Amino acid sequence: MRTEPFMINEDEWRIRWSYTIDPLCPSYARFYFTVYPEGDYIEAGRGLDRAENMTHVPYSIGANSTVYSGTTYISQGHDSFYVNLVASMDWEFQIEEYG
Repeated sequence: MRTEPFMINEDEWRIRWSYTIDPLCPSYARFYFTVYPEGDYIEAGRGLDRAENMTHVPYSIGANSTVYSGTTYISQGHDSFYVNLVASMDWEFQIEEYG
């Protein structure tokens, strides 16, 4: 899933994320997201020039993890971004500017 682009007006921001694993199928649990500047079409395989200059913020989780929530801090702002997310369970995330 790809979010709609959103504008960050501060130098720093964060994503608070969480997800739940189905206890009947824990081996199928997947949660991963990456943040990209708007205009970088990673899924289409083009427009990588701006993305290569950014510190990507991937978070990956697998079946044996015991971490189900957290906060990812991003120190690149003043731009428009989107989140590319892969998840096989219920999840939520919240984007917050703070710096």
